[in-house]
Amino acid sequence: MFKNAKFIKIILAHAEAKGEHLSVFVDTEAEFNPWQPVDVAELFDPRDERDFFLCLPKHAEALLENLNGGECQLFMLDGDKEYNHCVSNELKGWSIGSWYMFDHYESRIKPKTEKRWIAVDASTSQCTRHYSTKESCFNSEFAGCEGNASGWQFIEIEVEV
Repeated sequence: MFKNAKFIKIILAHAEAKGEHLSVFVDTEAEFNPWQPVDVAELFDPRDERDFFLCLPKHAEALLENLNGGECQLFMLDGDKEYNHCVSNELKGWSIGSWYMFDHYESRIKPKTEKRWIAVDASTSQCTRHYSTKESCFNSEFAGCEGNASGWQFIEIEVEV
């Protein structure tokens, strides 16, 4: 984080001279979602002492979520292509060498998931739709079977919502 708007303007000018663009966030010190994007064209008084944070535009959405206490995930493009968890408290300060300053990372807001239940019959490769509880899965799919669901397995899964 930077506390000097004049320094931010210097970094932005240097990046622009190299043909790069950066996204800028400012800590508004609001109770909820204190970090907000700043329009670079309307950049602040050089004596502004608020906290600022910079990143590549491709990481802006995930980083903003992360700065505001949410979770984001990332992976290296030349790596295993699986998103890894990124904890928000890892962002103690800005660094030119961090993931949000590199193109070879992909980032996203961590998807929200919920537990659901499905029934599967392995012998016939049939599967039910998902339900919020095991009981509702059984009651909806096997209500007319007088409690007989032989051959079916009830499995708890996670789905993105």
